[in-house]
Order: sequence, then C-alpha cells, then structure tokens
Amino acid sequence: MGLTLLRIGLGPVCAVLLLAADGLVFRAGRDVAAALSATAAGLFIFAALTDAADGWLARRWGVTSLLGAGLDHAADKVLSLCAALALIATWAPLDVVLILLAILARDAAIGGLREGLAGGGQAFGVGALGKAKTVCLLGGLAALISFQAAAYGAAALLVQQGLLVLGRGLLYLALAAALASAWGYVAALNRKNNA
Repeated sequence: MGLTLLRIGLGPVCAVLLLAADGLVFRAGRDVAAALSATAAGLFIFAALTDAADGWLARRWGVTSLLGAGLDHAADKVLSLCAALALIATWAPLDVVLILLAILARDAAIGGLREGLAGGGQAFGVGALGKAKTVCLLGGLAALISFQAAAYGAAALLVQQGLLVLGRGLLYLALAAALASAWGYVAALNRKNNA
C-alpha cells in the first residue's frame, strides 16, 4: 500500500513541476525548465511503473485487500488526472486536449457508476480493456511529459518528434480502449438488469 500512497502523492508533484517549468521558462531559462520537466517525467515514469509492481507484489505476498485495490484505482486516477491537467494547462495541442478531456469524462462517469452500484450492493471489476486504457494513458502521458522535457532541453528534433508521435498514438489507443470498455460495462450491466 506504500507504493500506492506514493503514487497518489507523486501526481500533484509532477503537475506542479510541469506548471513551474512552463512558468519559469522565460524567467529562469530553458535549462531550469528542462530540469523541472525532466524531473517530472522521471517521477511520472517511476510512479507509472510502480502501478504494475504494486499489484504484483501485493498478490505475491498475499497482502491484497479491498482498501488496497480501491486505493490502487484511485492512485491511477490521481496520477493521470494531475498530469493531464498540467499538460492541458501548459502546451497540449487541441487533439490531445480533446482526447484527455474525453478520457477524464469517461473515467468520471464510470467511477460514478461504480460508486452508485457499490452503494446498492452491486459491483463490477476492471476489465481487460479498462486495464489497457490505463496502460496506454499512462504511457502516452509519460511520452508527452518526456517530449516537453526534450523540447525545453533542445533535444534532437527526431527525439522530440518520436516522443510526440508515441504519446499521441498511445492516447488515441487509450481513447479507443476507454470508449470500448465503457460501452462494455454499460452493456453488461444492462444485460444483467434485464435478465
């Protein structure tokens, strides 16, 4: 559970670093902005990788719990929400903004649905498409944060373009998985209620 709580804390830290880099690039220089963005990228990638390690370690050591599973899900949302909002606030192009807004709206809707069902004694777990959405979303955000650091650090254009294409591509995949999984959740619940 410690890794999960760390991920929850790292979400706002990454966002603050990205916002600070954007705010300081013209006052303190590109080197400071590059260092702040690179730190945010490193912390975000570390946090995203601990997501996989956290669940695996909990199962391996037999310390799974309902609270741990709930916090793990919340940590994913906090990490992705903070990074998405920071990217939207700083530089994200329109297509990235629209994708992130659609995914965040889907997550809020499905989260509300889960909460409402849990209050009524029903629950549904995260499916394979939902997990794929999270992996693609975190990967896409990591690539876009790394792109920001590369751009501030004046990395080779090929590196910058590669990170941007990778980030966008993963976000498009995340959007497709998000919409498909949301449809699947609603359809499954509709079938269950009509049975």
